[in-house]
Amino acid sequence: MTTQGQDWHKVMKRDSVLLPRCWLLSVVAASSFAAFAQTIPNPSFEADTFTVSPGYISGNGPITGWTGRPEAHVGLNPAGGSPFADNGVVPDGNNVAFIQSNTDDPSVPSTLSTTISGLTVGTRYKITFRANARGGQTPNVKVYLDDVSVFFWDFGAEGLSTAAVTGSNPYWTVAFEFQATAASQKLSIVNDATGDQTLLVDDFKIAPTSGKWVFAQWTGDADSGVDPQYFYTHAYNFGSGADAVVNGVTFKGVAGGAPSVPDKFTTTYLGNVFNGDANSLTGAGDGSSVIATDFVYGGNVPAGQYQSIKVMGLTPGMEYVMTIYSVGWENPAVTARWATFDFNGDCLTLNQDAYWNDGGIMISYRYTADATGTATMKFAPLVPANVSFHVYGFSNREATSRNVAPVITAQPQGVIVSAGVPVKLAVVASGVPSPTYQWRLNGANIAGATSDTYEIPSASSAAAGAYDVIVSNSAGSVTSQVAQVVVGLPMENASFEADLFDVWPGYVSGNFPVTGWESLGGHGINPVSDGRSPFGDNGTTPHGKQVAFMQADGAMSQLVKGFTVGAEYYVHYYENARTTVTIPGLEVRVGETTVVAPHSVEPVRGGNPYYEVSSDVFVAAAPELTLSFIKSSPQGGDCTALIDNVAVVPVASGTKPVITSQPKSLTVYLGQSASFTVGAVGSLPLKYQWFFNGEKIEGATDRTFSIPAVRLLNEGDYTVVVSNESGSVTSSVARLSLLERIVSLHNTGVDEAGVPLPAGAVDPFWTLLSNPDSGSADTLVCNEAWPIGSAWLGNTSASKWIGPRATAGDADTAGGSYVYRTTFDLAGRDTNTVLIVGRWASDNWGTVVSVNGTTVNVPASTSFAAWTGFRITSADVPFLQGVNTIDFTVNNDTAGPTGLRVEFTQTSARTLPGIPPAIAANPRGGEAAEGDTFTFTVAATGTLPLFYQWMKNGVDLPGRTEPTLVLSNLTTADSGNYSVKVSNQWGDAVSAAATLNVNMRPIPGIYGTGVANDGLLLADGAVDPHYTLVESADPFFPGPEAYAITNVWPIVSGTWLLNGPKSRWIGPSAAQYQTVDPTQGNYEGTYVYRTTFDLAGYDISKVKLVGGWAVDNSGVDILVNGTSTGITCSGFNALTPFTITTGLVAGTNTLDFIVSNAPATPNPTGLRVDLVGYLILEAPAKPTMTISRTGPSVTVGWSPSAAGQKLQSAPNVTGPWEDVAGATSPYTTEATGGARFFRVISP
Repeated sequence: MTTQGQDWHKVMKRDSVLLPRCWLLSVVAASSFAAFAQTIPNPSFEADTFTVSPGYISGNGPITGWTGRPEAHVGLNPAGGSPFADNGVVPDGNNVAFIQSNTDDPSVPSTLSTTISGLTVGTRYKITFRANARGGQTPNVKVYLDDVSVFFWDFGAEGLSTAAVTGSNPYWTVAFEFQATAASQKLSIVNDATGDQTLLVDDFKIAPTSGKWVFAQWTGDADSGVDPQYFYTHAYNFGSGADAVVNGVTFKGVAGGAPSVPDKFTTTYLGNVFNGDANSLTGAGDGSSVIATDFVYGGNVPAGQYQSIKVMGLTPGMEYVMTIYSVGWENPAVTARWATFDFNGDCLTLNQDAYWNDGGIMISYRYTADATGTATMKFAPLVPANVSFHVYGFSNREATSRNVAPVITAQPQGVIVSAGVPVKLAVVASGVPSPTYQWRLNGANIAGATSDTYEIPSASSAAAGAYDVIVSNSAGSVTSQVAQVVVGLPMENASFEADLFDVWPGYVSGNFPVTGWESLGGHGINPVSDGRSPFGDNGTTPHGKQVAFMQADGAMSQLVKGFTVGAEYYVHYYENARTTVTIPGLEVRVGETTVVAPHSVEPVRGGNPYYEVSSDVFVAAAPELTLSFIKSSPQGGDCTALIDNVAVVPVASGTKPVITSQPKSLTVYLGQSASFTVGAVGSLPLKYQWFFNGEKIEGATDRTFSIPAVRLLNEGDYTVVVSNESGSVTSSVARLSLLERIVSLHNTGVDEAGVPLPAGAVDPFWTLLSNPDSGSADTLVCNEAWPIGSAWLGNTSASKWIGPRATAGDADTAGGSYVYRTTFDLAGRDTNTVLIVGRWASDNWGTVVSVNGTTVNVPASTSFAAWTGFRITSADVPFLQGVNTIDFTVNNDTAGPTGLRVEFTQTSARTLPGIPPAIAANPRGGEAAEGDTFTFTVAATGTLPLFYQWMKNGVDLPGRTEPTLVLSNLTTADSGNYSVKVSNQWGDAVSAAATLNVNMRPIPGIYGTGVANDGLLLADGAVDPHYTLVESADPFFPGPEAYAITNVWPIVSGTWLLNGPKSRWIGPSAAQYQTVDPTQGNYEGTYVYRTTFDLAGYDISKVKLVGGWAVDNSGVDILVNGTSTGITCSGFNALTPFTITTGLVAGTNTLDFIVSNAPATPNPTGLRVDLVGYLILEAPAKPTMTISRTGPSVTVGWSPSAAGQKLQSAPNVTGPWEDVAGATSPYTTEATGGARFFRVISP
């Protein structure tokens, strides 16, 4: 041991041997296990009880079997409490040792040492121990054997840093291996961190190594360890859809975060993607360079959790080797990229940066598959915050080489292209020895086509046909499925590869026209030359590397030549949509004929393939026809459609039908609509006939079959037969499955009806089981302020952020684990049919989800700026008849903002037989204006089928028998009390009445910003006809014109609220896009926007203005005819609502919106206003009824009296009610024995 004042780093030296390129952890002979007993004394520190706080050796005495120096900085906890061991669960027993850094003399690091005995010289051993840090601290963990660092040799970092596990999480695991050089050796644990930093250690164990771990340097294919003489069950490239071939083994590309392939593998805490990494491997041009280009990672991985890859489909009892590939992210440091790898409890602590920044590393483990045929490699970062291990790809192979006949794992895919477009066919196969390939066209070998790919440089009619490939080796052969190559008419730039756009974001307006196509300035090509693809932001490009995008509404078109008049053709292409903002519409026309009807295009998301579309067959009316893709915005706002690989394909006479798009199975809620559609090509005319469970559906003879409101009897299998004179074809089966909503599951931040709660409200359906901040069980709806809508996802009408505080951005909200709980009732439900699909986001990270106290395997939430999806079924966890709980645990790393957001997107549990109806959520009423549409909805439970009958003022509404009642084009006559009766064969239930009051009439001539007189949104740069700029701080844009701001950043891909549907942003100038041009924007100062409207002839006491406004930077006030209202607006993320009822006059009125722009010059500024004026209508007089008796006569009178009214009478107030024929007010009848009740029904 060193003495006081010695230079520790001279004593604790590093071995001068360089880190080997491959460190094989050798197997130890079994005989050595029994011959020697390796011993670490007092391994869990339970031999002593320290009583003097805070537990230093100096105040208590030595630790049995260990030496601590300095004694005033090393000791045991607990000791009169646990001032150092203040978080986490003690791994073994009651005590842990602590090593507090030596702040008295930092040149002498704090050390805890012992002697290991019973070692066999030359044998490799593994030592594992548990480590933690005092709350909020980051001590070092350095381990030495006989004064030599065990954590690598010429490494640059002799140990690692760790952090507090927090809460009741488990301690970290640290594991290292060494080769014994003597029968006993000194083990030293050192904490030399700067400042007051305390390390906690416990539960030391030693045993001979398993010899199953190998880590090695990875520089390319040559040292990748990939050997085609072994059979690979798994080989995948992460972060990209690109396949990589390494030494003849294909690594299949899996794009996007949280990579997984059904029935092959899953991952945890690998939800983030980094593309385009430049390192020492990427320039080689081999398969390893492809793998090393992109990676996935976890961000924050809290204690108790781990990153992992779980492989499936293994043969139980067979031995395998799993390898993961990574690349150094920075030079070695104690603070970065340390992780403990774990395979069935066999652990090893490694560093991603072992071979320095940009140096590749591969980690392998040899194992035997268990009875489940699965295996999981886990790796837990030792510092949780943003230093997760990066994974570029992985493989899994059999451990012993054997001959294996070829197996095709990815079949060649057919393709439809225009003439002149290149075609590449590919097959992925495995086998031992490596297989050979022979491609064929129409059954004949293609000379020289002996690779796993076959390329046609320029497609022509001669190249069209049926392609397959024979894959062979000495163990056998297999023939692929047929890939049909179809070649259409010649087109120019049909796959959008002819141009390279340099100017971001790829608009035609900023670059040049798309070759061969007529397009708008708001159309373009993605990605641009530097690889950025803001519009083509999801999906795998169908052909080549580029796609066309259409953000602006309108047509992208090309004149196609070579048609034969009277011949038949169809259009084939691929489509997708940008992920952000709203959903675009797309229509395809040839000449004036619509061949693909207008339809919405949802983004495919992630690395999924684009949608493949084949149009209706059409007859060419001319030798040259214009092919047009017409983009629209059916939802308003900003949206972008993507297209690629366009072809116009001839249909030969006598062609029998071929289904190009199979009807898709659907899962819908009871009462929702459902539509099945089939796509087919073939000689005209085509005929369609739909079948349900094999029985013909009469009248279902179109390409689409729709069910307006799905009932129980509609659940089943649907097929369609498509026929023409040359033959017929039957579609695959499309299943219609019913969902029964779990109505007691509610998203965060909404009320019983799903309406967003106000900021600061207590969420009635979510509670906090654990709240380190205040201890309160209440969850509060977060305010509409930072970080919501900027760092965090913005709130929507579906859900809102909740947390321990309404002021979510507070910097002093306590760190620690927050456990949020919601409950739901499954009484009367079949607990074997539960489905809960949703998504969650959290700050910092969401760790554990549990149902009824049992942890379920769902992806952890790793981001507050993006959703993480989850799916829980009865197969995952048992559910209970009655009340169930779901808990979401969120770890707030340190003091600062924290919150939770959950949306349940699909829930279901089938109701058991014999359950009568019950109303789960009553319909809600409200106020409405004339001309509006109002919707009543009821949620009911009970055994299916359920039947609905809506009523107004207690009277049945004919034909209104769905769960939803929609009233359109309202008038005052629609005011009333609405309820619904729900029934099945076991009973019925009637909802509470909901009152609709149609008491407002819209006032014409009052407009929001950025709309024309017809209410439609203005074009970019248009002058607003209803708002003027009456005061401006910018001398270059003094007004009075206010312009519709160009719909790019800061609106699109920016921080402002998106345009539409009722208004758009206006400003002193249209150009506010500083991301494109830093000079854009306007000067700092005050801007006043005015709108003028006429209320002449109106009763001003009955007029109100209702709206919302958003501004950049702040809204100072709204003036009504020059008078302040005191209404302010905080920002540009959401509309701040307002109502104005005072200060108006019966004549010309002005509203002035005062906006302050700050702080830089120039700086984006703008105004957005939704505004409508209403006249409050007089409430109709309440009806009255009188009953009087004179002798034997009874007179019934009522007011008001109107044509069409009916007088009804009944012996009881509950009925049965019968019409009194011919009765008008007043009505006189003779009294009879007993009570009689009367009512009047108005039409």
